[in-house]
Amino acid sequence: MLVWAFEQIYYFIMLTFYSAQVFQSFERIFGLMHTYQYMTKARFNEETYQVIALFRKQYSFKAILLSIDKTLRKEKEDEWQGIASSLASLM
Repeated sequence: MLVWAFEQIYYFIMLTFYSAQVFQSFERIFGLMHTYQYMTKARFNEETYQVIALFRKQYSFKAILLSIDKTLRKEKEDEWQGIASSLASLM
């Protein structure tokens, strides 16, 4: 009975640890989701433009070039770091 209780406590602690790891990973990736969406849309537009150009004449269009300020990568303090990191900074 005592071994069973220790196993349950161990499993509860490990479940808590693993769920915290999953949530931290999710929050880290979710912050970068807008960048990934822009990159995916740009790649998709490039591919579809080449395919559509085979079937019909494409009209000229104006392009807007977006760039990321390199200082933003260094200053990650302004980003939202997630619930776990926010709570850790408060304690």
